[in-house]
Amino acid sequence: FKLEYCSKKEPRNCKLIKEGKSPVREDAIATWHTPDVPDGDYILRLSAQDDNGYANETSPILVTVDNTPPIALISEPKDGEIIKSNSRTQIRGTAADKNFKGYIIEYARPGENRWILVYNGDSPKHDEILGTWNSSGLEGIYLLKLTVWDKTGENKNESIVAITLDDTAPKVEISAPQNGEVVKNRVD
Repeated sequence: FKLEYCSKKEPRNCKLIKEGKSPVREDAIATWHTPDVPDGDYILRLSAQDDNGYANETSPILVTVDNTPPIALISEPKDGEIIKSNSRTQIRGTAADKNFKGYIIEYARPGENRWILVYNGDSPKHDEILGTWNSSGLEGIYLLKLTVWDKTGENKNESIVAITLDDTAPKVEISAPQNGEVVKNRVD
């Protein structure tokens, strides 16, 4: 047998993955290591010839090699930004890949590993609104995470920003002078 791959653009210029003389039944005949193969569309071919000269070849199998992780970027809100917690916060950024599958936006308290879903997206976005977060009732520091997957299921990328949700107005008070008090020269 001979197992080889060819670029879809150059189907006659194939490279060997593995060849052997032993019969193979129902087992994997080879592992194709793709990290050194450029991303793109490829054709896999398997051919075999027996001792009597009979030969056979599979129909071409078309596959896409994608070793590049997707783009995950939260551009708004910015890392360290303070936001009113009684609002619906628009999350803006990029969730994209040539072989895009989907993305999710989640939030959690720092140090906690319990992420809560904000939005689940199934179409790529390029510097656009990724989703809206209703942060009403939340106060303090939170992490906002964007995770993007591609169709391989193994490539993913994350972007995390820390934000402060604040719904408390500042406390203000004049302790001196008292209301209606008469003052002279200096007032502390």
